[in-house]
Amino acid sequence: MLITGRLRLGGALGTAVAIAAMAPPAVAGTYSFSAPATAVTLGAFEQNTAGVYRLAAPAFIGTQTTGSPGFANGSYGRAWLSLPGGAAFTQLAGTVKLGSVAVNTSGALTGSVLIRSGAGLVSSVWSHAITPNYPSYAWTYNGAATRPGSVGLQLAATAAGICGTCGTEIAALSGTVDDGQAPSAASISSPIAGQTTRDRAVQVAWSVTDVAAGPGNVFLAINGQRQPTPIRTAPPADTARITGQRSGGLATLSGSGPVTLPDQDGTYTLQAIGADAVGNERTSSGIRVTLDRQAPAIEASAPTVWCSTPCSVTLHASDAVTGLKSITATVAGSPLTIDQPAGELDRTWPLDAATLGLEGEVVLHVTVTDVAGNARTVDVPLKIDTQAPAITAPSADPLTRTVTLDVAETSGVAAATVRVGRQVVDLTPAGPVRSGIQTLAAEIPADGFPAALDGIEAAVAVADQAGNRATATVGFRQRQVPTFRAAISTRRVSYGGRTQVTGTIRAAALSGDVPLVVTLQNPNWPTYRRTWHVTAHAGSFAISLRPHMTGTLRVAYEGSSDVRSSTVTIGRVSVVPKITARFRVSRGFITVRGTFSPRTGPPVVLLWQARSPRSGGWLNVCRDQDALRVRRGRFAGRCGVRLNPELKFRVVYRPGAGGAYAAGASGAVRPSR
Repeated sequence: MLITGRLRLGGALGTAVAIAAMAPPAVAGTYSFSAPATAVTLGAFEQNTAGVYRLAAPAFIGTQTTGSPGFANGSYGRAWLSLPGGAAFTQLAGTVKLGSVAVNTSGALTGSVLIRSGAGLVSSVWSHAITPNYPSYAWTYNGAATRPGSVGLQLAATAAGICGTCGTEIAALSGTVDDGQAPSAASISSPIAGQTTRDRAVQVAWSVTDVAAGPGNVFLAINGQRQPTPIRTAPPADTARITGQRSGGLATLSGSGPVTLPDQDGTYTLQAIGADAVGNERTSSGIRVTLDRQAPAIEASAPTVWCSTPCSVTLHASDAVTGLKSITATVAGSPLTIDQPAGELDRTWPLDAATLGLEGEVVLHVTVTDVAGNARTVDVPLKIDTQAPAITAPSADPLTRTVTLDVAETSGVAAATVRVGRQVVDLTPAGPVRSGIQTLAAEIPADGFPAALDGIEAAVAVADQAGNRATATVGFRQRQVPTFRAAISTRRVSYGGRTQVTGTIRAAALSGDVPLVVTLQNPNWPTYRRTWHVTAHAGSFAISLRPHMTGTLRVAYEGSSDVRSSTVTIGRVSVVPKITARFRVSRGFITVRGTFSPRTGPPVVLLWQARSPRSGGWLNVCRDQDALRVRRGRFAGRCGVRLNPELKFRVVYRPGAGGAYAAGASGAVRPSR
């Protein structure tokens, strides 16, 4: 309610002035005012509008009749200043200014100050006859008990008449008002009401209506908690106004601006708490705003090792505020079809990466978005191998006793074996991986396996890092057996002499030159084994040898992938050593010095012998002396004997079982002096 001007009944006065909201007084619910005449205006008269203004015109005052509205005891009319919103005056004081003496009236003409209670009862608190010169009168009223809601003026006469200058005017008015009513309306709105935001600053608009004391401070409540700083701080009270003391006389105030949500994601109810100028409050209905700045949480569970079928991957996403809106996933740049969430707060997606049609090391790129538009991305590395190893080019060579094969494999070979009979041998890498192909090889040992592998099948098994397995069977080739012969020209050879070994080797798969190895060895002297290499041309061979010790001669063919190895034992050949000795007589001793060839062969021990003059046979002598030991092909010794000038001496070698040489002796000589 907006009323401006001065409170006046009759005459030409009636200028409008504002009635504004008040600031809270010391006592909540009560406020004071002191309004000058220019700020006080009466409302409409109780009579109809036409009748009211006739009262103000001097020529028509006599037209008032008892049938006019509000007529009482010759009353010419009343005008009221009423408090809105159930407010009541508790104290009133003022100055009344009266018009001049009536002209052409019969009877008294009076002006009165009236009080009207909330129940509609009217009583006069001051009344005075109109006298000349526009006199002013002061008056007071204690309305604490009656709590009037209106104050008014009355112009009355006991008889009809004409008075062009009569009137009653409130020249000043002050007092106190009790306002126990909350504002009649409070509201709040926002462009994002019922929506989600990622910004703590939220734009709101508010409105508060209070027709009595008028709107005062306005507060924001978040989830029922009043915020300490008002969103509208009322200015100081304007006591020149009876209503709207802190709102410029307006009954309704509105405003807008940003408010700040708590620094925690969630859904908040915002309300406006509108207070009137004396502290009565009304809380508006709430609007809901959701703050969601955090991206959804997403977790991925996937094998860290190579996996085959199935290759289980689990995606789990959650968003406790607005819920999940969408999920996208790509692998190697290709999108996946995946069920979309429907606002759930928590969702799990099981995937089988083995069904993606991809092999190798790839990355699963997943993005999850919540309803607020926040997004989070996770990259999940995957190692997928659903294919069994591809075994190619398996071969089994009976010559080298090796099995080889190539494996094309995505994840790499974890284990590979080859089984021959009931025995198993591991296949191992034979070189680096080239173009995705790994060559594997295994050598079949002789111990525990067949001596000859010709024609035998080997079972190969390969497992990759993902657990896929592949098997294959490969057979060792069936090689030809050669016809092999050899002979020796001389089986007893003096040291330094030669013997001839000849022979033939024949097989359909043999052509061209065939390498052979001739060995001479004595099982008692393995260190002194000797070999000679010879080539068979067109299947025939011949070699001249110089044996170095007594032993067995063999000719060997090491074999090939198509022809088996073969060895021919020629037989034993004996080597007669070469021995020289010189004997001397000195001071009752016989000494001997000499040489033994070969010098680099096995160690030997020589014996002294003397020929018997009677029988002519050779006897061992000096047996109580040190044996004649050969060192680096030389020997020396002495023997104390009674010398017979006819005796001849020699040094002999007598081989034992498995001796390195055949028996040999030096020449028989008489010792020199």
